[in-house]
Amino acid sequence: MMDTETGKRNKGTVCAYAVRDYMRREIHTIGPGATLKEAVALMVDRKTNSLIVVDNKMRLVGMVSSWDVIAKFVPKYLKEDHNLASFETGDVFCQRLEVLNAVLVEDAMVTTVTPIREDDVLISAAALLAQHRLRQVPVINQHGDLSGYVNRTDIKLAMADALGIET
Repeated sequence: MMDTETGKRNKGTVCAYAVRDYMRREIHTIGPGATLKEAVALMVDRKTNSLIVVDNKMRLVGMVSSWDVIAKFVPKYLKEDHNLASFETGDVFCQRLEVLNAVLVEDAMVTTVTPIREDDVLISAAALLAQHRLRQVPVINQHGDLSGYVNRTDIKLAMADALGIET
């Protein structure tokens, strides 16, 4: 568990972890009206593969990931038959970059996002990640406000702590 004063994990404590103990409070967000080019720039800058999409009041409206960007980037005919890509010229990649300027985040994002609460047990977050094969899950506080996220690495660190593995 996290020591709220030092911000460090307490080794050897009772194995009863809450989401708040491992969640990340630095939230990488983007608005639904941003372009996919802006989303890619932010993902690269923040070294992440997904962004939480929020409205102007910082309310959760969806998530956009590098998978969502790639799905919009690849032409439909190549998604239907990826073998056709071997017949394409090298400039198709550059031509498709125009899509990133034209498509908005709201047209690529996933809107069926299930947040988890800070006070939920960590196994709930792990189950949600596993069930939907997600990389991260947004976290909300008791008022329903976005307060962070928990990802696969956070679950792995909690496992290491519980097992007494030095991190």
